[in-house]
Amino acid sequence: MDNIKLYLKPRPTHSNFGDRPWILLKRDFPYGPFCSAWGPIPPNATEVYTLHSCPLTTGLTKLKEILLKLRKSNAEIPRIQASASTSPFSASFWDGFQTIRPAQDLLADCQYQTVKLVFGNRTPPKPSRKRNNLVHSPEFWKLVGETTFLLNRDVELVDLDIDLQRLLWTTIFLVIQQGLKPIIRLWEEVSHNIEEITWRSVAGVRNYLSSFWVRDKHQSPQVQVSTSTSSESTASMSTSSASDNQEHPTPNTLVSFPGGRSIKPLLVSLSLPLSSFVILLTNLDGIQGKIKVD
Repeated sequence: MDNIKLYLKPRPTHSNFGDRPWILLKRDFPYGPFCSAWGPIPPNATEVYTLHSCPLTTGLTKLKEILLKLRKSNAEIPRIQASASTSPFSASFWDGFQTIRPAQDLLADCQYQTVKLVFGNRTPPKPSRKRNNLVHSPEFWKLVGETTFLLNRDVELVDLDIDLQRLLWTTIFLVIQQGLKPIIRLWEEVSHNIEEITWRSVAGVRNYLSSFWVRDKHQSPQVQVSTSTSSESTASMSTSSASDNQEHPTPNTLVSFPGGRSIKPLLVSLSLPLSSFVILLTNLDGIQGKIKVD
């Protein structure tokens, strides 16, 4: 089992905790934690802790792989964003969008491993991607709320080993979240532009077909009139005209299209529905006092 080195900056004596260890976790990491898996170690981070955890070792390995791709993709966002308004269909094939799913899976692992760390065998099964939200898995998300390391609050480190592991899992979550947010925002922008183009195209076809049927409706059917004065000929002409009218009735209704924006484009470059990211961001906002999307 690999040794995981975790670094913290010294904290002042706390008014409530006295000399007992404590930490304030914020997005800018004023006191840490710091780990070589996601960045350099500040020289004044002099408190060193060694953790032993197979799941954490695996999580940090995944973090390195995903973080490298996220940072590369974030560097390309200005170029993709410039073409998103004029060529959104081409932009939807950008490779950077393929980093969303593995990053989302690692976020779910952070939540599950934190719950498992505290509750052990009582931990419920890990929800699937589609059910990993407060609506479909309320019991699991209740435990997530109880075990996620608090953000923007002074927290006493009571059980040093368990609490430092919780701290590290939550930090991995924050690091991935920060790298993922710009890509999700670009995905939403590209999808919105595709929806606008698709809807304008559908509206254009609707207007064309409507004008076509209206013009056809007002055209009079052409009927050849026989010059015969025979009652038999007249009856034959009437029967023929009625038969023709039944075989080729004049349309009397317009083509109707569903109102509202019910058409959602299918982006073949990414099989991940937009609802997954909404669920992701909603889940982040769902735990009050913990990790929230700014």
